[in-house]
Amino acid sequence: MPHLSPARYDCDGGAMHRFRTPELFLGCFLTVAVFAAGMLFVQWPYPHQPAYQISAPAAQAESKEKQAESNPAGWSDWLLKDAAGFFTFGLVAVGVGQALLFFIQLSLMRKGMTDSTIGIRAARRSAVATVAQARVARDSAIKLQRPYIFVFGVTEFKPAQTAFSIDYTVANYGTIPAILEEVFVGFVTSDTTAPELPSRIGDDHDLCTSPILEAGGVRRSLTSIVPTGMDSKAPVNISDDAGGWYPARSEPDWVVPPGHEVFFRVVVRYRGPFSSGHETSATWLCERGRKRLIQRGGEDYNYNR
Repeated sequence: MPHLSPARYDCDGGAMHRFRTPELFLGCFLTVAVFAAGMLFVQWPYPHQPAYQISAPAAQAESKEKQAESNPAGWSDWLLKDAAGFFTFGLVAVGVGQALLFFIQLSLMRKGMTDSTIGIRAARRSAVATVAQARVARDSAIKLQRPYIFVFGVTEFKPAQTAFSIDYTVANYGTIPAILEEVFVGFVTSDTTAPELPSRIGDDHDLCTSPILEAGGVRRSLTSIVPTGMDSKAPVNISDDAGGWYPARSEPDWVVPPGHEVFFRVVVRYRGPFSSGHETSATWLCERGRKRLIQRGGEDYNYNR
């Protein structure tokens, strides 16, 4: 037989039940909910009969008033009589004005940018022109304030007892002194019209021992001797009746390969106190059987740079 827990009985002999707190609150909430639902059903809108009877004209007037309120007369009433419409229109007007001001500002900015672009281009052209003028002025100053070496005075051969020679003159007609760096002088042969560079002068040459040529300075009677082997024989002097001497020949008898010509060249490389890289060249042709020399070569072999 199963064991049953002893039941508690009240004074009347009935069983005693215990109530818990959550169950009590749940019952209260259900009661309130039922009461609220009943109130809703009680207050459901029913068509109420007016407490008094309204005459037909008054009813028509009231209907017209309600229709007028629901259907306004137009935009003017909405704008002038309705505060919301008036302020809405004001906001729209302000927005349109801001848009117009924005577009006007854009046009002014575009015009300002165009003017600025034109000004920048003009300033750039002015700067380029200024730089070009400065370069022209600098080049002009360099061309004016620089030495200019010239080689001239070559006319004809001078016979001597041992060999023929040539006299030439070197002068500086620039406004400042010239400093000689390299000097090439001598006779060269060529089978074309492009003679080579002659040999460099020796250390005992006047242009080497005194390499500074002042402005306006002239070195005259500089001599270059025909090299041994280019002439067939020396111009032996012959005595005359008065006891003097005269050469047996007045020009060299060139010993060169067939088709070759003999040229006399002078090339001077120099610089100034403020410039460098200058060069002067002079070239003469020594024709066979002629005593005098003829300048040849054009601007390629006769120049002052």
